[in-house]
Amino acid sequence: MSSGTSFKIFAKRAITPHYLGPLVLTIADGRIAKVDKLDNKKKPNLTDSKKIISLDDGYLAPGFVDIHAHGAVGYDTMCANISALSAITRFHLTGGTTSIVLSTVSASEQEITTVLNTVKGVAGRSLGGSRILGVHLEGPYLAPNKSGAHNKEQLRTPQRKEWQKYLKFHDIITQITIAPELDGAIPFIRCATEHGILMSIGHTDALEPTLKKAYDAGARHATHVFNAMGGMVKNGPFRIAGAIEFCLATDGLCCELIADGIHVPPTVMKLLFKAKSRDDICLITDAMAGAGMKAGTVFKAGGTSALSAIVTKDVAMTSDRTALSGSILTMIEAVKRAVTLCGVSIQDAVHMASLVPARQIRKDNDIGSIQPGKMADLVWFDDEFSIKGVWLGGDLLYLT
Repeated sequence: MSSGTSFKIFAKRAITPHYLGPLVLTIADGRIAKVDKLDNKKKPNLTDSKKIISLDDGYLAPGFVDIHAHGAVGYDTMCANISALSAITRFHLTGGTTSIVLSTVSASEQEITTVLNTVKGVAGRSLGGSRILGVHLEGPYLAPNKSGAHNKEQLRTPQRKEWQKYLKFHDIITQITIAPELDGAIPFIRCATEHGILMSIGHTDALEPTLKKAYDAGARHATHVFNAMGGMVKNGPFRIAGAIEFCLATDGLCCELIADGIHVPPTVMKLLFKAKSRDDICLITDAMAGAGMKAGTVFKAGGTSALSAIVTKDVAMTSDRTALSGSILTMIEAVKRAVTLCGVSIQDAVHMASLVPARQIRKDNDIGSIQPGKMADLVWFDDEFSIKGVWLGGDLLYLT
């Protein structure tokens, strides 16, 4: 059914932030006009079958919001062309992602600016797949000893002359990952925050005193916690908390999690779920161009300055297999593994994959939950976490 029409969806098990049970949604002009909660024992009287979709099995959830994804099916954000962005977002839609933030890698100023200009022309739109919300700059302001799969030759300290050019794109840059120990990082965090950009601690070896300065300057997010992030160190007889401990202990600092059980082992994933509330954990894919590709496929994890990577059975790695190179996750798989590996409730896992990321980038007025007035972005999946249908703005874009 088209977003230009009015219709209803009955779901026996619908997920909202504070409810899991039967609902009837009224969809009009691409938005959720009304949400009616039903008695579990009574099925609604749905008389006009032409305008009603009845979902008697599976779960109906808000569309997932992936705020950290680099690519898929052989394409990368750094390709910076419409056909690549279309392919990436079409793939991620099949994993339940209705809104996506495209992430860069550490690259030259020219390459990054090309990405920003390309995305600026399509921001807020769907190219047949997930709605493109904007860009996440992951790099180039990262610590060399925590570079992960980033090209060390492209890492640098934040220079005002460069980052002022990026801030001209503040309307489409949703977040920036930065190592706060770098010279010039704290003033940059403060200025970017004032421009409405979410500043994220990541790829860092900073210790608590510096991390506290970053937090005070406005940093409220942590990029793929536990990965490319230092921990507690000993200074003579004393110990100083590192980024891992700081992120776990600091209220109001939201932690991204690549929930594949490989980037972070299940026991450590459980530690995060115990340490932080569901409002301070954000599920992401960090998917690279290898997502959706066969094991053994070699790909470039970024643009012309990127490193070569390879797809394995469960993850992407640098070609020399010395480091992980993003994931091959979809958001529905991240939700599934949070539930099956760690015992997180379906309701909480969906919350961390939808409303939390939407809130972090200030889009929660429009997306992220099943509530009146929000976009009719919905995902229907079965008990085995297989996607059955995806609606974007009331349009059914994917059905299995």
